[in-house]
Amino acid sequence: MRRILAAAMLLAVCSQAGLRAGEMHSVDLSKQSNQKLDDGFGRMGPGNHLSRLPKGTQTFNDVVFEVGEGVLQLGGKILEKFPDRIDGIPVNRTCGRIHLLHSTCYGGHGKTDVPPEVVVKDETQIGEYIVHYEDGATSSIPLIYGRDVRDWWYVEGDSEPPSLGQVAWAGENDYSDQTVAGVRVYSSVWDNPYPEKTIKTIDFVGRKSASVAAPFCIAITLEDHDKAKGAPGEKAGKPVSDATPGSR
Repeated sequence: MRRILAAAMLLAVCSQAGLRAGEMHSVDLSKQSNQKLDDGFGRMGPGNHLSRLPKGTQTFNDVVFEVGEGVLQLGGKILEKFPDRIDGIPVNRTCGRIHLLHSTCYGGHGKTDVPPEVVVKDETQIGEYIVHYEDGATSSIPLIYGRDVRDWWYVEGDSEPPSLGQVAWAGENDYSDQTVAGVRVYSSVWDNPYPEKTIKTIDFVGRKSASVAAPFCIAITLEDHDKAKGAPGEKAGKPVSDATPGSR
């Protein structure tokens, strides 16, 4: 049954690559990726991977993402070997919106049978993306647990989706095959308040010393200002929060 549900979710959110491709521009994360999709995430060994996430040019929730071989993984109180921040992701482009494909290790994969030491409360800021413009200005995209992402592990019927972010892909891995759980990642969108300014770089910043949550970013896509859906302030899909600042 879990496989049927996962397949249905995949068909619902992942369509053939190419939709709106002319309006989208992928940000290259390959030079700074520090965690392979095929390698084990968290503490549970090599079987706890994202190798079944489709790679290459993929469309999730009507947004084209370029899924590479690895992700940008930040550390947390449990996942100490990874950094608190990854700075200087090159962009060098203007855009109307930034689309994010991401998730987090830890936080709580359900409402029951979750060790309290891995639980993150909803509305907790677990990270942010800092946008650096060419003129020296900056903007912050807060990453809020329960609103933009949740734990990448989930149990069908026992794990709520984020209130603003959307489930982009859901599946399984070798480790979750042995349990009732699955794995999933989320997409979010942020309206750029300065679409006329060139974005030079983006920093991906966590809360390593303050939280068990260890966010990871899979892909970033820029949407052209003149192609962005809706009037200014309207969101294509579900937005990243504009608020300020299970055991695997």
